[in-house]
Amino acid sequence: MHRDGDVEAIEIRPSCTPIDRIPSFVRARRRVYLTATLADESALVTDFGADPRLVAKPVTPGSAADLGERMILAPVALNPELGNEAMRVLARQ
Repeated sequence: MHRDGDVEAIEIRPSCTPIDRIPSFVRARRRVYLTATLADESALVTDFGADPRLVAKPVTPGSAADLGERMILAPVALNPELGNEAMRVLARQ
């Protein structure tokens, strides 16, 4: 508790930003979660509303040599003509 003049107050902050309050996130057709330091992926489900079936199948590097060498950009933002199949090909590469 702290004092603001003569008024005592309690400040409560959520441990995670209320994602449901960000319209662009809620309406997004696709979401990419980068979790290099996340020990427990269940937070993606509880805090971000991710599909548990998809969280159970993450995209991971083929070997430890690949760690830290990947960057995911928003290719559709750069070229809106890219379709779903083009995105799958890029993701596989």
